[in-house]
This record gives sequence, C-alpha cells and structure tokens, in this order.
Amino acid sequence: MRVPEVQRSRELVRIAGLPRRRWTDEQTQAAVAALTAEYRTASGTQTLFPVQARALWEARHIGGLLGPISVGGGKTLLLFLLARALGAKRPLILTLAELVEKTEGREWALYAQHWQIHPKPYVLSYQALGRVKAASRLEHYLPDVILCDEAHRLKNLKAACTRRVVRYMQEHPGTRFVAVSGTLISSSVADLAHLARFALRDGSPLPASAAEASEWAMALDVTRDETAMGVGALREFFVPGDDVGTLQDRARRGFADRLLSTYGVVGSDATDGVGASIRCGAVRYDVGEKTEEHFRRLREEWTTPDGWVHTRTLDVWQRARELALGFHNVWDPRPSPEWLRARSEYAGYVRQVLSGSRTLDSELMVRDAILAGARLPEPLWSQLSPMDLLRRWQAQAEIYKPNVVEIWHESNALEACAAWMKSHPHGIVWVEQPVFGCALARMTGAPFYWNKGLDYEGRPIEAESGKRAVIASRASNDTGRNLQQFSQNLVTCPIGNGRIWQQLIGRTHRTGQHADEVTIDVLYGCSEHVSSMERALESATFLRDTAREPQKLLLADVSIPVVLSTSPQWQAQSKIGPTKED
Repeated sequence: MRVPEVQRSRELVRIAGLPRRRWTDEQTQAAVAALTAEYRTASGTQTLFPVQARALWEARHIGGLLGPISVGGGKTLLLFLLARALGAKRPLILTLAELVEKTEGREWALYAQHWQIHPKPYVLSYQALGRVKAASRLEHYLPDVILCDEAHRLKNLKAACTRRVVRYMQEHPGTRFVAVSGTLISSSVADLAHLARFALRDGSPLPASAAEASEWAMALDVTRDETAMGVGALREFFVPGDDVGTLQDRARRGFADRLLSTYGVVGSDATDGVGASIRCGAVRYDVGEKTEEHFRRLREEWTTPDGWVHTRTLDVWQRARELALGFHNVWDPRPSPEWLRARSEYAGYVRQVLSGSRTLDSELMVRDAILAGARLPEPLWSQLSPMDLLRRWQAQAEIYKPNVVEIWHESNALEACAAWMKSHPHGIVWVEQPVFGCALARMTGAPFYWNKGLDYEGRPIEAESGKRAVIASRASNDTGRNLQQFSQNLVTCPIGNGRIWQQLIGRTHRTGQHADEVTIDVLYGCSEHVSSMERALESATFLRDTAREPQKLLLADVSIPVVLSTSPQWQAQSKIGPTKED
C-alpha cells in the first residue's frame, strides 16, 4: 500500500521562507553582559545564564517566546524578568500546582534581591485554571502577558485548562505569550503548534491549521501506524549535507534546525553545562510462585487475581506493572454491568459535546448545560436524550462509589528496594504508585515525599541534606525540584516516555551537582518494565531529533537486562485477549 506524503502548501512555503538566526558565542557573551547589567539590582551578585540572555533578547524584539529550555536552565527567573521586559501591567504566570507556593514565595523573594523583576506577578496553577469555578478567571484578571512554565501541560487541546487559554488568546489577540519547558514537544510535534502560534504569530515555524500540523506529526512522530505519512514536501527542511539515516531521521533533524533557527525560539545549548556523567544501571529481581501464577492468568486470560477480566491491552499492561511490585488494586466491591454501561455512555456523550463546543470545556459544564435545558447535540451512539443519559448515570453513581483497595501478595520488589537503599545511603527511590512508597517507608523507616512533595510531617524534599536515603513520588517531585544534593537514584516501575525521564533525571543531574557521576538504577521485574525502557529510549531519540533538546537519557550509559527466563512475568503480553466463552 502506498503511504500518503506531506504535500507542499502555502503554510509550508511560508515557514520555509522565515528568516533564520544563529547566535554566535560572541553575541551570546555580549547579551549576557548587557542584560545582566540592565536588569540586575545595585546589590545583586547573580549573572544571567547564556540561554536566559538569548531568550530575553529575542522576546523583547519579537514580543513573545517559545523556549525549549532544559531543566536547570533558570526558567523561573526568566519568567520573572520577561514580565518586566515585555512591559506587562497584569502578568500571569501559569505553573504546576505543587510549584505555586514556591514560585510566588521563596523564589520571588530570592530573585528580587538580585534582579529588577515585576512586583508580585499573579501565579496560577494549570490545575486551578481547569476547575469549573475558574472558567471566567482569565476574563476577570485580563492578563496582558501570559507566561507558561512547564508549558507542555497545555498540549492537550481537549483539556479544560488548555481550552480556556486558547479561547482567551483568540478573543484577546494582543496578549503577549511565553511558553517555556524542558520538553515543549512531549510526544508529537503537533503539541507545539498552538503554543508557537500564540507566542510568535505569523513567525510561527509550524502550520496554523491543526489539520496540517497533524499531517506533519504523522510524518515526524514516533508511530507504529502503517498509514502514517511519508515526509514528502518536508524534504524542504533537510539540512544540506545531512544524508545519515532514514528520510524520517533527516526530516526530524531538518525540522529541528528550522525550529531552533526561528526568531523567538530559544533553546538550551547542545550541552547543559553539567559536568557529571550519567549511568543508567539495572536492578533485576524475580517474583515468587504466587505472583508467577497471577502473571500466568493475566497473560493467558487477561484476568486479575480476584477474577476480573480485562478487555483492553492498556489495562492488562497496568495490572502487570502492579503485579510485578507485589500487589494489585481492586474495586471492592466491583461495579455492576449497569454502572459500567451508564458511565461509559455518558462519558462518551460528554466527549462528543466538548469536541464540538467553543464555550463548554469540562464535564461539569456539560452537566450544568444539560440540567439548564441548553440546546445540545443529540448523542451519536445512543437513542437516549442527553438528560436521560445524565439521569441514568447519576442514579448509578448514587448506588455505587468506587472503593480502591490494594491487595499484597509478596514483598520481593520492596525487599529489592530496601537492599538498594542500604547500599546507596544517599539516594532517592522514585515510585509511581503511592501505595508502594508508603509500604517501602514502613519497611525501611525512610521518609516518603509524595503529596505536594512533602513528607508526613509537612517538610519539603528540598530540605533534605542528601545524607540519607529517601523515597519520592515521581509525579509529585519530577518538576521544579532542585535535588542536586543527591546523586544516586532508583526508579521503580519505569515509564516509556522520554519527557518524563528528562524531568526525572534533571532533578539530580543539574547545575550545582558536584558528584562526578549521577546514577539512575532501574528496577526490572517483568517484561513491561523492559519494554517501557525501550520505548523511553525511542521517545527520547524523537525529542532530541525534532527539537534538538539534549536528552539526558541518551547521554547515559543505559543497561537493559536481556532476560532468557520463561517465567510468565518475563513473557510478552498476549494480544488476543479473552474469548466470549471465557
């Protein structure tokens, strides 16, 4: 079958014709000196990083910024300075909920001693902006500059928070926009298109049309879809003399060159200046006989230890990752088929409405619209009216409330982590599942930093000296934490996402790290852990090639175990699943 290719279009011609800019070392040094002198206070002693100086210079001339800046690149100070440099009267900084207090509190107070920054900009979390009560918050505050930290959180155009930012920018086109993140391209080049348009307007190096951006993504992204696009007209961006690898490899590198040479796009240097090397080792363990039997049923029958049959490969994947750690989660009691059907059909209708609405951007807003008798589209996959779907779901929701219970069946993974902590008394154990972190804390007596990055006594992980082993939730601590006092890490239940690995490694491998080597050991207990690392390396390669973002995982010496065991936990997942007879 002939694969379709990206076609030459007006947008492609526009983007190819955008002027290019290359910063020299001399120009960078001059910008550092000039802008440090301009923005530093009389008593200040800090100096701008090169990437901060380039970003300030470009943003002032372009009126916005797209900043794929690596972890440790000084993004928080940059945002404070940009609020002033862009002449903001009502600046808004968007960041993660767990970073709001830190940003508007101690970080602002620290930087105000050294820099002429905007007096107390409004700091708001993406999570708060996504709540129903915040639907009109942007209109009430009317920011004239929106500065987005960890801007990849705005990649999902269906999310309520993103929809509200998009709607505000469309209705207030004069608003300046800044987007910075260590991973602006999370998994697709299409993640970047709307952010680039808001920041750079007609100077955006991505198509204005979502459909065309999607075509570029199908040609450049990591995909196993046989119907993906060929690079076609993207050959326009091939770097002269670059003939290494596949057409897709060359197209990715050409896209990265086009992106990072665009005025208003400022990324980190090819090296982030951290002298420590990175080693990514393997800690393998085997599960017990009981868990082996649980894995056998999961592989062959897609069935959990309590007899629940799954129908989606994603659910089987998640259950395998839990089983390998010695437990599995169950809803106790299980919901009825009626509850599952009512939830599924109502959720499908909500997605239908949100996909076609410019004003409704959350499930709660859809619910309120139904109850208010608003004119809404009829459900596409149900004969019931919107009100009937809602009423049926509400009735079932009153009858049954999910109650998640973890059931433990062995401690092999916990014991492997405890042994690692004894041999690495100055390390961090990173966990995906809070229940696993709690159990490990009980076994070892080590503090567990999870809810908002705090331990049970309310202390932040950054208060640690690095002189004892600790446990940390990856989701609560992999962004905005300066943990260079540690140099040893153990990752449990690895994730197959390069962006997440970039953030996680960057907690300890960052400016200020004095160790010669940062170690990232990975706990391997099933085939899903192995394949997750393989996917992570593939994802990191994509991020490096498409945005020329230095990927710490690719700088590491990575060891992935070759497992020859025939035990069920090391076997590949069955793709057939249960039959009707099962």
